[in-house]
Amino acid sequence: MSIKLRLDQVVGVLTNGRELIEVHGTTVAGCLDDFRQHYPEAGRILFDRHGALVGLVALNGRVVPPEQMDQKVCDNDELQLIVTIAGG
Repeated sequence: MSIKLRLDQVVGVLTNGRELIEVHGTTVAGCLDDFRQHYPEAGRILFDRHGALVGLVALNGRVVPPEQMDQKVCDNDELQLIVTIAGG
């Protein structure tokens, strides 16, 4: 399946400025794995050592809880990574 993955500008720095990326998979988790394979530097920052996403992911505008990462996706669905940045 061809899914659009939308990134914010901060993450775009890790993907050569690309803020909309095409990923492939049949589930949310599968699409995120595909993203990590193509952008390992972003993967090291956006996922913890156990492979869990640090932040949130939304599917077609609705946040997907961590326990539902096996949710199916369809062609032309859109995922969005929502990352939080701390600072002082």
